[in-house]
Amino acid sequence: MPITKGSQALVAEADARITTDSVTEIQARLAAGDVRLQLVDALTTKALQDMGMTNVAHIDGGFTDWVHQGAPVATLEQRKAKKAG
Repeated sequence: MPITKGSQALVAEADARITTDSVTEIQARLAAGDVRLQLVDALTTKALQDMGMTNVAHIDGGFTDWVHQGAPVATLEQRKAKKAG
């Protein structure tokens, strides 16, 4: 069966249906407890929202902008240590 829709079309459709927030907006939502999972991929964000998740967000500029703007980043090991502590 031939592919009838390419990845660019899927991303465009996802972008039209999801909200993309800036790093600053996501940080405010995190502080307010409004969002728990932030994603850089529009398709993943759309899929999770289609599955019923409401606390996911697409970050404008992705992880690169998140880091460049000094937003918090934790490794898996740091998260485990925090839970254990």
